[in-house]
Amino acid sequence: MRPYYHAEGISIYHGRCRDVLPLLGPADLVLTDPPYGIEPGAAFVRRGGAEVGGGDEAWNNRVEWLDLMPATIRPGGYLAYFYNFREEPYFPAGIAGWSRFFWTKPAPPPCPRKAFMSAAEVCAIGVRWGAPRGWWGGGATPNVWSGLSPNRLSKGLGHPAEKPTGLLSVLVGSLAPERGLVIDPFMGSGSTLRAAKDLGRRAIGIEIDERYCEIAARRLGQEVLPFG
Repeated sequence: MRPYYHAEGISIYHGRCRDVLPLLGPADLVLTDPPYGIEPGAAFVRRGGAEVGGGDEAWNNRVEWLDLMPATIRPGGYLAYFYNFREEPYFPAGIAGWSRFFWTKPAPPPCPRKAFMSAAEVCAIGVRWGAPRGWWGGGATPNVWSGLSPNRLSKGLGHPAEKPTGLLSVLVGSLAPERGLVIDPFMGSGSTLRAAKDLGRRAIGIEIDERYCEIAARRLGQEVLPFG
């Protein structure tokens, strides 16, 4: 399968991760933010005028993609994914839960109800069995990053749930070696790939929505390859 975009060690595939992931790897790190808030069979949801896929694309938030991870990640490599904190994270056979990383938001989205505002997100981190894990964070690193989302800063690129590059840079820089391979199965607007490129890592992103493939490619300064 030919990359939709490719340049300087960064590739983007336009398609379903279930189809593309078996062709890739082994990765040093899989880092992703799947659309875990959308249930199978759900109608499209609008956030700020943007459509968030539902229906058959909601395979993204089920355990099936996670069951592909042992074959995608090298022994000793990492799996890191943001998940619904109301549920326990799921790790497939062959990957052991290791840690969690928290993103706290100084100015969370307003909440119209009398309830706790959503001011934090959590990333589950696991390690693939079979070899010692590495560490490239330079020493003991806090498992909390605080900052606003690009959308709250009015710097978003059009994705409704865009993650800050600074947040992802901490994870990439700590969990993947120099020139190591980072894979993001739900790439969105390419924040993981941008962080990987800035830190000298190779990266592959997979995205089913062509709009975000184009946004990510422009963001990375990549050249469009012919279709086919």
